[in-house]
Amino acid sequence: MLATLKNNQYIPLDFPIPKEQVHAAVDSFMEFLREPFEVKSEISYLVNPTHRRSDIGYCFRSDKQREGDDEKEYFHYHTTIRERYPDFLHNHPVVKRFVECADPIWWAAHDTVKEFLQSHREEFKDLDQKIFDFPEPHIQLRFLKYFYKNPGRELARGHYDAGTLTLAIAESNPGLRIGRSKESLVPVTHASGKALLMPGIDFPEHVSDAYSPAWHDVIQLEEQSTQDSFSRWAVVCFFTVKGATSFSRESTHTCEAVT
Repeated sequence: MLATLKNNQYIPLDFPIPKEQVHAAVDSFMEFLREPFEVKSEISYLVNPTHRRSDIGYCFRSDKQREGDDEKEYFHYHTTIRERYPDFLHNHPVVKRFVECADPIWWAAHDTVKEFLQSHREEFKDLDQKIFDFPEPHIQLRFLKYFYKNPGRELARGHYDAGTLTLAIAESNPGLRIGRSKESLVPVTHASGKALLMPGIDFPEHVSDAYSPAWHDVIQLEEQSTQDSFSRWAVVCFFTVKGATSFSRESTHTCEAVT
């Protein structure tokens, strides 16, 4: 298994949440996105103020000014939302439903990755403690909607994830490609009952330079369904060592940044 992670930059792990439950959470996310902006944007805080990618809450992003033109809406969920926003959730049932659907998936991702790291402690040393042994671990569950692009166009241009590990939980259709470099990108798909674990940009720093972070992108493969207002959705979870180095966006989007 670890050899596969070193060679392919990802491995499949058993994931306990059934597909139907994930899809129900995505439906609640899509309903949340139809709320007014002032409602969608109310939840907003940093789970790790020293790291540039520790935001919790809603975001709309467009990269039209940069290379590529990927556009997306997403929400970063953290289990502490319920403690921080009880009155807001009580007064906004659509948001409350989304949070209630997201929470068990956050915990399933938490437990899946923690158990994997603990079962390979000899290789990964104390990485599980560096990520999980905190009251508010730096874990962001992302619900993501991609806007439509023509087939063959990038929905997300190539990059390394800014944290330590990423668990790709589900997607509406294929398009994710993973490799060691731009030239070695290989399309990957989700098998039933599995999630894909891949190293982020700072994983080698905390484990071993025998591992490389996963360079990956997402492309539009098929024509858009006339019934959909978007091209693709995905659910992924990011895990970052507490106090880890915060790499710049230029570093995470430059393939030569890590060898």
